[in-house]
Amino acid sequence: VNEWCWNASAKHADIVLPCTTHLEREDIGISPRDSYVIYMEKLAEPAGQARTDHAIFKGIAAAMGVEEQFTEGLSEAEWIARIYQESRDDAAAVGIALPELAELRKNRWFAAPPDARHKVMMRAFREDPDANPLNTPSGKIEIFSETVAGFGYADCPGHATWLEPKEWLGSAILQP
Repeated sequence: VNEWCWNASAKHADIVLPCTTHLEREDIGISPRDSYVIYMEKLAEPAGQARTDHAIFKGIAAAMGVEEQFTEGLSEAEWIARIYQESRDDAAAVGIALPELAELRKNRWFAAPPDARHKVMMRAFREDPDANPLNTPSGKIEIFSETVAGFGYADCPGHATWLEPKEWLGSAILQP
């Protein structure tokens, strides 16, 4: 795993690749469910052997002989610019004009217009489920999925449930 702290994922991993925090790399915080776009400037050099996610995966790709396919010839900064431009295009498609990257860097953040901030998820479905079905076999929210159940996997029954893991505190497999 690539983690910046010693969390549960890192504690259970055979290999931990230390990655940078948001303070040790340039990045942009953006989400379709958030009203703000945040530019995150690199404020400190990475601690220890920490590397950016891009540098970690670029190194893995290089070791596998597929670095060019992974990077597509773009630097980390160029990937940030490319992905941000894709986000600008997506936002423009729904009537939100995100600033140019240079302007975002200068201002550090951007707030979506008030009318774009409080979108109701699945509004059309909620207002008229028959005219606006969901992309499920029934067209509705499914608590049980025949499709998933039909896979026949013991660890995937088609409905939400707790399945005892093979190894956990209290498991018979861990008893002396």
